[in-house]
Amino acid sequence: MAEKTHRTMDDFAQACGVSRPTLSKYFDDPASVKPATRARIEA
Repeated sequence: MAEKTHRTMDDFAQACGVSRPTLSKYFDDPASVKPATRARIEA
């Protein structure tokens, strides 16, 4: 049986190259995050 892994917001933020607070801000209001940062998250 395959082992499931639990991904956290910290894992996702690190993979995107942003801080966890920035990622949280993006989820709350994407327009409040700079376009270049949004592009890194959305890539």
